[in-house]
Amino acid sequence: MAWRCGSKTVSLMLDQAMREALPAEGAKLAMAIDHFLRQGGKLRIAMTPDEPLPLISLGGFLIAPDLMVRSSNITTQRLD
Repeated sequence: MAWRCGSKTVSLMLDQAMREALPAEGAKLAMAIDHFLRQGGKLRIAMTPDEPLPLISLGGFLIAPDLMVRSSNITTQRLD
């Protein structure tokens, strides 16, 4: 079942938004979110950096959000 919002599916809108906001990492994160929206269940969003991130680095992540995703190991996973 496709979710519809006007002429675009929600899946397409999600994919487009994630690719615009996170050009390098968006598609990887969007896949689990899309599956969750289409099939339900549970969604896990995790942030597991290898080392603690200094609070001041959050400002830089606004300029380079892909860097935030990579350096903080943000992942999404649809759970059954």
